[in-house]
Amino acid sequence: MKRLLLILGLIMTCLPAGAADLLLGLRSPAQEEGYQYRTAWISGPKARVQIGPDLVIPQASGFVRIRVFSQDTPPPRKNPLASEEGMDDIEWLTKEDRLVVQALPEGSKLLVPGTNDPTSLIRCDGAIWRKILFAGPRYLALEEAQAGYCDGPPNPFQSSMLRVYDLESLARPVPMPVVRVLGEAAGEAFPKNAAAAFKKLSPEQHARYYAQPDPANWAIIRRHGQWVARGRLHARPETPRNDAIGFDVGTPVPGKVTQSGLPAWKLATQRIDGVQDAYLSPDGQLLVVLTRSKLLGYAPRRGFRLICQIPLRPGETPVMAVWSMPKNRSQWYAVLPRALN
Repeated sequence: MKRLLLILGLIMTCLPAGAADLLLGLRSPAQEEGYQYRTAWISGPKARVQIGPDLVIPQASGFVRIRVFSQDTPPPRKNPLASEEGMDDIEWLTKEDRLVVQALPEGSKLLVPGTNDPTSLIRCDGAIWRKILFAGPRYLALEEAQAGYCDGPPNPFQSSMLRVYDLESLARPVPMPVVRVLGEAAGEAFPKNAAAAFKKLSPEQHARYYAQPDPANWAIIRRHGQWVARGRLHARPETPRNDAIGFDVGTPVPGKVTQSGLPAWKLATQRIDGVQDAYLSPDGQLLVVLTRSKLLGYAPRRGFRLICQIPLRPGETPVMAVWSMPKNRSQWYAVLPRALN
């Protein structure tokens, strides 16, 4: 314990008063299938970097860890819902991406959206994929896709939906309509932009989508250095999940939702080649840039000096970027060294 406190003290002395730290959540394709996630903690102007597994998300009351794993959901020994002769002996098996949320430094585990019902797809042979698009202090945005073969219609089945969940209500997860997160302006813009996207479809495509949009079929994504609200047309069950058609909601994502600092895209692209994404601290002392292969840290107020760089995994992209504030900085240094170990 004394050694840990000494190390924390040394780190703290490297940072000038008011310096902001960045927690950057990263997603990359896994070696076999699906995705893997990790969190990079970039400490102030000297850009000390510590990286650990999973997504570690700061909240007002502490931190939560999101761990993703793939699991086969075993079928019952006998299918109690079988409706046809001989169906009793068929073993239905679902491969599912599950997300577990754990409070840090200690706390209970909660299964995330769609995994709380043990009978989910119990009579189906297929897969459920979950891809994290955005993680913030309050909300989690996912793409949830399913495909397979079931005992009964639709047969076969497939779907792909965008979803936003409140991290504080994951014990009873309910998709959040866009108006609940982004406000009345977004609630009014969503159906209008959905109708415009539907109007552009060909007659063949019209048969694959509902004209009435699902107000909860949306997510927050990262594009050109900013978080963007993106909606998706409500597809019919027979629509291939890879044919999803999206549209911009058309209203900005408030800074209180993302806490991702100052606009950085223009500053980064004017000075650096190959920029894929960029983040500028609220105090303007640290610029974090992502290229296709590296994470780079610059000090804009000190001659734009490069102060750190680390390699990125192939296809790695950010899904979370939260800057520390003076009131929670001590909490970060108390929890993160062990959480990212």
